[in-house]
Amino acid sequence: MTTRAITLPFLSVVAILVLALVASAQASAPFLVSTYHPTSYPYPWNEGFVENVALSGDYAYVSVMGEYTWITDLRVVSVANKSAPLEVGRYQSGNRISDLAVVGNYAYLVFGFMSQGVGLQIVDISNPQVPTLTGNLYLSEDLWAVDVAYPYAYVGSSNALRIINVSNPTDPVLVKIYSTTYPINDIVVEDNYYYNRTCANSSPQR
Repeated sequence: MTTRAITLPFLSVVAILVLALVASAQASAPFLVSTYHPTSYPYPWNEGFVENVALSGDYAYVSVMGEYTWITDLRVVSVANKSAPLEVGRYQSGNRISDLAVVGNYAYLVFGFMSQGVGLQIVDISNPQVPTLTGNLYLSEDLWAVDVAYPYAYVGSSNALRIINVSNPTDPVLVKIYSTTYPINDIVVEDNYYYNRTCANSSPQR
C-alpha cells in the first residue's frame, strides 16, 4: 500500500495529522486530539519546521527542517496512542528533503532546494527506532515530488518525470525519463496513470 505524503509547511505535523484522522470519522465536528512539536536540528532548543508527512500503520514519517539551515531529517513518530504521539526514531539525511513516500518497509526520499545530485534515497524503516539508508540513486537536478507504485518510483523535477526501478532497494535503477513542459510539484500514481500538480509560470515551490 502506498501512503501519499502531505505537505504542511511550518505547522505542527501530528496536530494536523490527528485532526485529519478524526475528521474522516466525524466530518461534521473535527477536533484537535494532540500535538507534536519537533525540535530543530542542529539546534534542539528551537522548534523544527515540518514540510512533509506520510502515515503507515502506527507511525507517521515526518520531514523536519532545522532552523537556520536548509537541512531536513526524517523523524519517525509513533501515533499508536493518538493522545500522546511519540518520536521513536530519526534519520539524518544531510540535505533538503522535498518529498517522501512510504511503502512497506521503506521510505523513499527525494531532494531539492540546492541539493543537486542527491537524487533518491531509500531508507529501511523495518525497525522504526533505527531508520537506515539502504540505497540511493544520484541524479543531476533538484527533485520535487515522489510516489511509488511498486516496483517503480515516479520522481518529478522541474522538467521531467523519472521512472526508477526500486525492486532492489540497494540498487535503484533509472529506466525512463519523460520530458514535461512544466515542473512537477506533486505527483500521484494510480491505475497506470500519473497525476501531477504544476505551476506553469515559475519554479517549483513548497
